[in-house]
Amino acid sequence: MAVPPVNVALPGFEGRGGKRGRPQMGARKRAALSLGSIALTLLSAAGAFLAPKWWPLFAFFAVAGLVGAARAAWLRFAAGKKTPAPSPSHADSMPQRDWSMQDAHHYVLNEHHGRNRMGSRNPFHDFRQAARDGALTVWGRPGSIDAGTDAASKPPEKIPPEHWTAMGFDYMSYVFGNAEDARRAATAPDHEHRRGNPEPYRDLAVSSAEVKRLWPPRRGAR
Repeated sequence: MAVPPVNVALPGFEGRGGKRGRPQMGARKRAALSLGSIALTLLSAAGAFLAPKWWPLFAFFAVAGLVGAARAAWLRFAAGKKTPAPSPSHADSMPQRDWSMQDAHHYVLNEHHGRNRMGSRNPFHDFRQAARDGALTVWGRPGSIDAGTDAASKPPEKIPPEHWTAMGFDYMSYVFGNAEDARRAATAPDHEHRRGNPEPYRDLAVSSAEVKRLWPPRRGAR
């Protein structure tokens, strides 16, 4: 006897953009799939007993129920074995020292028409405030350039935010000087002859990502 065609979409096998075998369901959906598949299998067995002439159709439903139950068991197992996505490493999240102070100065001039947030044409006021607030990391080599080769060979280090309470930028060297002048420029005290001024830093550098976060590019600029 001919069996009428049946179009059955098995739960858990619908196309969802993922690969077959990869868990796509939450815990509730997996439980529903498991219970539904078991119920389908039992009803198919009962139907084949009560209506023997339709046994091919009920056999098909029974197989579908067994496949659905196996699918639910696999999803439950795969969900328990799921590996969480790796989080960014600490090094990746740290600001990178990739711009000189001259680079930062030129960027702000080009992107913000030479004006800082207060309307001044000297963005170094904003640089200093952001560094004091801890929002902008500034690196430098400790000691004056006049200290000799030992000071010149010192590795750059992060300048603590407290440094900027009494110290600022020698911005004239960045505005009117060349690259060598900028490298030699050191942080300058507000009061040069006051006792207790911090040790200056020179060869200053910043993170381009931090600068662009504080002073976003103009819309449409790359």
